Amino acid sequence: MGQESQSCAMVHIMYTNKQVILYVKLNAISSKMSTSITELENVCEKLDEKAVKYFEILEELTDRKKRLEDGMREGFFNLSKARYSMGSRSVGSLQYNTTDTKALASVQVREEDGTCSFCTFRQVPGSKVVTHQQEGSVSGDSATQETQSNENQVRRRKGEEKELDKVTLVEQIKDLTLDTDDNCTFQDPLKWFGILVPAALRQGQAAFIQAVDQCVEIASLQNKLIATHQGYKELLKQKSRLKGEDNGSIPQTEETDGDEGGKTG
Repeated sequence: MGQESQSCAMVHIMYTNKQVILYVKLNAISSKMSTSITELENVCEKLDEKAVKYFEILEELTDRKKRLEDGMREGFFNLSKARYSMGSRSVGSLQYNTTDTKALASVQVREEDGTCSFCTFRQVPGSKVVTHQQEGSVSGDSATQETQSNENQVRRRKGEEKELDKVTLVEQIKDLTLDTDDNCTFQDPLKWFGILVPAALRQGQAAFIQAVDQCVEIASLQNKLIATHQGYKELLKQKSRLKGEDNGSIPQTEETDGDEGGKTG
């Protein structure tokens, strides 16, 4: 009887230890699964946000393209009306000033949220063009001030980075840029066709100006759309990886339960 009671006690202790080990394993697996499920839910929420943002940008892009189409159509229609009222020879490429033409609109590139966006910068007709001599003097003075202000910082770096010679860069820019007259100003293209131009020609100019702005907006939206699509694809890969981890942990739980149950039985 004493040996049987001892054996029964040992079996009970072993059974209790197995239960404790099984409980600890199940807790570890459940905590891991809950963590992965939480990460998966966060990724799914981000995917939903990316999808909504993608379609919002796509809707705005479609609207901008529609405005561009309408603006170009209106511009060419008013241009044809001006040709009809002034004569085909009075409105054409022969009136273009090809010798001293300066663009009134320029595009500036800037970075927003990791993507390149574009904005339009316009000059006022009649304003004076900045010449190379003026650019060189202004840039040279600013470069000298910046050089003097950065001397202490360069000394602290102990020669790790060489200071750029900004005056030399200004000279290189002057060599690559065409020379302009000191008295050159930005001209209104409407004056190429006369002083008293019909209203249709002015309306056509306004339509084409808006079309240029729409083109810049379309380019920025397309970059945002591409970046959003890339982010969505990255989140999809992350979701697939998390789902693979979840699918790999569930069979281990069932197998562990079966093994421990068989040993217990």
